[in-house]
Amino acid sequence: MRVGGVREYRSDFRIIAATNRDMTREVAEGNFREDLYYRFNIVTLQLAPLRERGHDITDLAEHFLKIYARSYNREVPMLAEEDRLQLMA
Repeated sequence: MRVGGVREYRSDFRIIAATNRDMTREVAEGNFREDLYYRFNIVTLQLAPLRERGHDITDLAEHFLKIYARSYNREVPMLAEEDRLQLMA
């Protein structure tokens, strides 16, 4: 049912939203609609920032190297240890 509406609509979808802000505080300060926060706040995952997860950065880099190598019909390049250390820094 739409906010303020009287008719029910059926739908089947999922929304994944991400932010680096404290949404509870944003709602309290009036920067985010409380009703919308209530609808979105079903499951909350707290993740450490990517800068604290160095190995995830290298995994992502390898993933995208594979994608672009395939799209350009190239051999997948390997990250040198020096490159890995620079990415994690």
